[in-house]
Amino acid sequence: MTKRRRSKANRAAKGAHAAARMQGDIVRGSGETRAIEALTVGWMLSVMATIGFLLGFVMIRIYLAAAQPVEQLVVSFGAFADILFLAAIVSGLASLVLAAVVCRNSQTRPPLAIIRGAVSIGLLPLLIVLVRIAIA
Repeated sequence: MTKRRRSKANRAAKGAHAAARMQGDIVRGSGETRAIEALTVGWMLSVMATIGFLLGFVMIRIYLAAAQPVEQLVVSFGAFADILFLAAIVSGLASLVLAAVVCRNSQTRPPLAIIRGAVSIGLLPLLIVLVRIAIA
């Protein structure tokens, strides 16, 4: 019984996959639909954006701590660092949502190391917020 059910489910999945391929929705070589490919690219871009925003935030904070610039420069650089951090939080949350969508809907899951790295990068801004709240 179980084997028969599996084969029916496999045939149904293959039929849906073949129908999508006939419509031109399957990307050649990967076996994924165009929508999943686009979501995967968006996921990786949001992860890279989160890294960039966090690096910018950290570099500005290190500069402000080490250089002791003029007061007006501290205010403007501090505001820019906070904007970068807000952007890191938003893109980190987007990367977490996209990771869940891609992992759930993809026929071939991304490697586990990629998933773990992307999720940890997405959680990093939230962890920084929790640490800043605990310190304050």
